[in-house]
Amino acid sequence: MLNSVMFQLGLFEAPVYNQSSVNGVDPDASDGKRMSVEHSINHDARLIVTVWNGPASGQSLMHALRDYQDKIKADVSVQSYHELLDFRLITKVDLSAREMLTLSRMAQLSDLSNVRTRLALVVASPLIFGLSRMYIAYRTLVPNANKDLAVFKSMDDAKQWLYPGASSS
Repeated sequence: MLNSVMFQLGLFEAPVYNQSSVNGVDPDASDGKRMSVEHSINHDARLIVTVWNGPASGQSLMHALRDYQDKIKADVSVQSYHELLDFRLITKVDLSAREMLTLSRMAQLSDLSNVRTRLALVVASPLIFGLSRMYIAYRTLVPNANKDLAVFKSMDDAKQWLYPGASSS
């Protein structure tokens, strides 16, 4: 799946390295289904792509975010990269407003004060589109946030926003 995302983006001439694969257990999933998260980094494009798959709860999202910050964003060489979150494969969301606010505060911790970066969220469902907009609103309320955020329904639109001068493929 991740390779097809890379081809859809049309940004990846260089190999993409899978830096981390996290399986966050959704504690509320009675059927035992797991949320999986795959992170890939393209150093030439200066982009971190994260693909989320399966059910997502506030707890599983927070666990995955902490893991991402500890294992990927802690690396100084990628801290100024743009990020793309692909939420198109999320099957279910169980997230409270309080958990959303906590996620936005946690995420802001990895923002650099001297570097402005972009975060594009790509979604398929109207529910996740609305929740993403809510997340963006919360993120902009956090003092010292230094990241531009936008939500998209198409990968092409996200790519164009991340790299305005790039040709469309």
